[in-house]
Amino acid sequence: MKQHIFALLGCAAATLATATALAADTKPLIIDNTDPGFSTEKNMSVSILLYHALTDEYANKTFDKDIFVAQIKELRESGFESITMKQMADWITSGTPALPTRPILFAFDDNYATVYSVAYPTLKKFGFFGYNFVHSRYVGVKTAWDHNTWEQIREMEKDGTILTESHTVTHTALPTLSDDNLTTEIAWSKRDIEANMPGKTVRYLSIPFSQIDDRVIPAAKAAGFEACILGSGPTNTRDTDIFLMTHFGMNPTPDLTPEIVKGYASKGLNTGSWTTTATLGSTSENCAMMTAGDGTATACWQWTPKATEAAEIDVFIPKGNIATATNATYTIKHKNGTTTATINQAANAGKWVSLGTYDMARGKSAYVALNNMTDGTVVADAIRIRPTPKTK
Repeated sequence: MKQHIFALLGCAAATLATATALAADTKPLIIDNTDPGFSTEKNMSVSILLYHALTDEYANKTFDKDIFVAQIKELRESGFESITMKQMADWITSGTPALPTRPILFAFDDNYATVYSVAYPTLKKFGFFGYNFVHSRYVGVKTAWDHNTWEQIREMEKDGTILTESHTVTHTALPTLSDDNLTTEIAWSKRDIEANMPGKTVRYLSIPFSQIDDRVIPAAKAAGFEACILGSGPTNTRDTDIFLMTHFGMNPTPDLTPEIVKGYASKGLNTGSWTTTATLGSTSENCAMMTAGDGTATACWQWTPKATEAAEIDVFIPKGNIATATNATYTIKHKNGTTTATINQAANAGKWVSLGTYDMARGKSAYVALNNMTDGTVVADAIRIRPTPKTK
């Protein structure tokens, strides 16, 4: 008989619901593959949503803060989860770590003041994070529009909600520059940001106007950048060059309703479910399974902790010879970021296996993700979240 305790985070019909953890002094939360907090994708890709200004004081007078807030709210209620640039680049190049089934990456070009006044509090409220791509010469400088100061940029970075990366020094079309000026425009932006943000290593570049020639990417690599966002295009797959990643150009205008933004974010998703197979000794009558592959087939258990506390997370491997993977790698999202844990599923049939103990934050979404970048068939049945008692 299935044993689980969960509450659903309010969601629109036909969207992903998330299970809400109980308080620390109650029974563990179990989410299995038949619960609304569980979902799978068979052949996923990832969208980067790129914004600029977020209010009507900028060039396009139809920008609307309230529409932006509604867009972000729609994505949260639809079960999307922020991922980092590193998660995305690593997944493209190696198939791991496992990404959540509804991954999203938010980017903001040009360091407009509305990144601080609108995007920062909105993403924080809904449990997302994103990237502010800064042209370093104009930090704190008013041109036709206001730009955030170094103090504001450092605050957003420290909070973890808006992380800072490069958009060159002056936002110049790179192919128009001489070799020396091209090198300066790219490399000095990284130098400037790092000089004003002690301890920060700048790793990612958003290329102005999406314009390159055969010198630009080699110059970015020589300057120490690890990936680039180039321009508008399809979603990013495991075939994408990490120095040519693409985005969907977004802005909170009446034409881009929350539902349309959700549609852009969902491109490459809903491409099929994992196979369901009957099991014995499972938390329900069946489990989800997927043959070994390239890491594009993902299963995910999502929930919202109800208390700020440490919790041990276990995963159940069904009995029988269903699972043959010896290197099933799980990604755990917790209060302090993400961590991976690798389990030999073949050797642990019929057992609960610990993925470790992690700090959870009240009201902030958490997940465990698993994909098929494995050496054999991988199964997804149930996870168990056990609050860890406080020590005196």
